[in-house]
Amino acid sequence: MKLLHLIRTLNDDTAARVIAAQKDEHEVAVILLHDAVLSPPSWGVPTYASAADVQARGISTDLPLVDYDKIVQMTFEYDKVTVW
Repeated sequence: MKLLHLIRTLNDDTAARVIAAQKDEHEVAVILLHDAVLSPPSWGVPTYASAADVQARGISTDLPLVDYDKIVQMTFEYDKVTVW
């Protein structure tokens, strides 16, 4: 199953535990939104950052950037989407 997590806040321990539990049995990806782009964790799954949120905060990141159109597209490509 393909699972997509949209993370909006910094240091969400519950999301981190769920992702860690799912990644061995499922195809998991993460998109960081809002303040979550400020301190991207390493979960060992494909992780992307919202280009608009990175730009709005005046930061840079090594993560691949996705625009809103790509985020919407990804929500349809995955079987389940969870927003944290």
